[in-house]
Amino acid sequence: MKYCENCGQGNPDDATFCAQCGGSLEAQVAAGETAAGASPVPDAPTGGPGQPPPPPGAPGESLTGAPSGFGQPAGQMPFGPPPNTPPPPAYSAPMARTETEPMAIASLVLSIGGWMFCPFLFSILGVIFGYMARTKIRESGGRLQGDGIALAGIIIGWIGVGIVVAVVILFMILLAVGAFETSSYSLNQLILLAA
Repeated sequence: MKYCENCGQGNPDDATFCAQCGGSLEAQVAAGETAAGASPVPDAPTGGPGQPPPPPGAPGESLTGAPSGFGQPAGQMPFGPPPNTPPPPAYSAPMARTETEPMAIASLVLSIGGWMFCPFLFSILGVIFGYMARTKIRESGGRLQGDGIALAGIIIGWIGVGIVVAVVILFMILLAVGAFETSSYSLNQLILLAA
């Protein structure tokens, strides 16, 4: 087993890079061969005089270099996540706050108000504000909301305009019929004359 000099991680003998920190184990083995003669880092401490010290993380010694019983227990990493831990989730920017377009609300309020007060004027204003609000909402790129509110204001406004126009036409028809009734010729007499 090869031990990484950077982090103390134990790696298989055939590994070329440390599984924990990614450091090169080949350079460490070559440096260890020149310093210790011809043998790589031993697997277990020999403890005899003139022998090289055990590698970090070997049994009997902690990774901090102190004998077992001081600091971290033998063989445990003093820092970093355990091996094969998935990376933390990626940072995502906070969501931009969206707000409702005020003209959409005004469109709906005016269109509904057109049913109660000044029908023709409020309904027309509700339709105009609704179209303006929908244009702003489309151009905002998702920052503004309220397209449904503006659409409701447009629909209710057009219904109000339609009712006002229908009432005006009906009133004109009734006025025209009433004018014939009060004239010297009644409607029945006109029909008889035409026949």
